[in-house]
Amino acid sequence: MISALVLLAASQTVSLHPTDDIWVYHFAADQTSDPYLRCWGADGMSAADPNVGDAGSWSVMKFDLSKLPSGKLTSAELNLHFVPNPNIDEELGKKFPIEVRSVTTKFEEENYANDQGESIRPKAGKETLLASAPVIMYSNAEGSAKITIKFSVADGNFMTALKAAQNSTSKELAFALTSALTPDEAGESMIYKFFSTNSEEKTKPTLSLKFE
Repeated sequence: MISALVLLAASQTVSLHPTDDIWVYHFAADQTSDPYLRCWGADGMSAADPNVGDAGSWSVMKFDLSKLPSGKLTSAELNLHFVPNPNIDEELGKKFPIEVRSVTTKFEEENYANDQGESIRPKAGKETLLASAPVIMYSNAEGSAKITIKFSVADGNFMTALKAAQNSTSKELAFALTSALTPDEAGESMIYKFFSTNSEEKTKPTLSLKFE
């Protein structure tokens, strides 16, 4: 019992909100005040694939890792709060998961211009995919629907990206959020829409890292 209590006391969870996040789309609003991020694909491909052209959209966010504690990372997850969408049922949410991909950290929300979008498009392929999760929407949900995306803390793409960020000069880790969900004729009723770091505290994206 005593050893268990000591272990519990030694563990520490760090919760980080993005320092910057951007919805990449030609007609996006001012990103310093937009409370929402969005992503969708085209022709069955996620917006990580350059072949989706102007029809796709994605979002990027980055986190400051400069004050992480020392110790072993035992779990890592990204929590996002989605706007409930009755047009996206469980079947669609499983068929078209949201993807978390590695991306450059060379962007700033305050100075972002829409013509910079392609410079922060993530690359397609398994080598940039850090994690994915189904997006389950419920028509009777109120306010927001929380989606938790868990990262593997064993050797893999996430740990490679995390270590590279910790060893970089900026100490920043950046994610791109993409999906192959395609609006087609349904427009905004068939896109993933979630809250940005410019929203209320309870709905901001949160990267949670647990150390022991």
